[in-house]
Amino acid sequence: MSSPPNGWVNHALREIADLVGGGTPSRSEPAYFGGGIPWVTPTDLPPIGTVTTLGPVAESITNEGLARSSAKLVPAGSVLYSSRASIGKIAVADRPCSTNQGFANFVPRDGRVDSWFLAYLLCRYTPEITGLAGTTTFKEVSKKKLGDLRVPVPPAISEQRRIVARIDELMERVDEVRDLRAANLATSGALLPALLKEQFAGINGTWPSETIGAITAESRYGTSEKCSPDNGGTPVLRIPNVADRRCNLENLKYLPHEVSPDDRLSLAEGDILVVRTNGSPDLVGRCAVVPRLDRVFGYASYLIRLRLDAARARPRYVAYFLSSTFGRDQISKLRRTSAGQFNINGKAIASIKLPLPPLPVQDELIDRMDRIDASVRDTRARLAAQADRDSLLPAAILRKAFAGEL
Repeated sequence: MSSPPNGWVNHALREIADLVGGGTPSRSEPAYFGGGIPWVTPTDLPPIGTVTTLGPVAESITNEGLARSSAKLVPAGSVLYSSRASIGKIAVADRPCSTNQGFANFVPRDGRVDSWFLAYLLCRYTPEITGLAGTTTFKEVSKKKLGDLRVPVPPAISEQRRIVARIDELMERVDEVRDLRAANLATSGALLPALLKEQFAGINGTWPSETIGAITAESRYGTSEKCSPDNGGTPVLRIPNVADRRCNLENLKYLPHEVSPDDRLSLAEGDILVVRTNGSPDLVGRCAVVPRLDRVFGYASYLIRLRLDAARARPRYVAYFLSSTFGRDQISKLRRTSAGQFNINGKAIASIKLPLPPLPVQDELIDRMDRIDASVRDTRARLAAQADRDSLLPAAILRKAFAGEL
């Protein structure tokens, strides 16, 4: 490996910590489980890239289970490291515990390495450690390969702890930035409905109100026929394909037969698809306007198709209204709950009221709301891109820390 930072020494991991494996007591012996020894599996640990203290674990074993298996008791301060399948999950044990066989556990040697320094060091070198597993389908790094891995370590424990404190400080700032980004992204999600509300508030009272039912030529539920990913028949739009007033034509499923253009289940340009049932209340009432399609499409039973009276209403105008706070408030009052599912039926959708100006005025409003929509989308895209860049910061901090630059 490369030369260590000035004053640091390259050590094989086995020179600074003892490696201890894990095991699983026989599941056929109930007496081996439910004792006082925490028994850790990779699912108990945080995602790869996060270093934390060991939290609650799902299972425990007895002293007999420990004695009659290859599980080992490791002391508090040990660094638990998943070395099989999900390589690189890490926690510092705050109490004596055992692990299953998916771990290589590091017990730091006194005076050689601080537990948290070692934990962060292992996190930094996880990409290299993963490379030691080779290219097999089931990835696993042997304790021998781990023990032979050479890493840079400052000799003084006090210097190691100073670096850990600096890492903790910087990671805390990263968490603050992430929280702010997440809050801004959440706020931006509510921005468009509020801005659309302003547009409709500006015409409320100026033009007569009308129900969606009065301007709908046809309302129909979709097919409950079983679909599959095999492209052997008619593509069907489902709830995942309805997003932000636009139809997403990716990840389609198909009916096993062809649907004719005049079939009651076929879609036409300008149809509005409305989500009528879902486990999430925010998804109920979400809508999308069907674009011009190059083939016949159907739609699933969890959706309602609205085909408007073209002489009275523009589909995109109605879709914008349903997405505004005015529309969402009415949907919230009309939806019902049953068996953990939120629902709105065709009759309820038909009762929703909206201001209905002449078509030329609707066109003007659509142009204005298109500009607002584009601006909000741009803002959300920039926030998402910033969040993606933020996700790279922890690894960058660790690279600098173990290059001796902190």
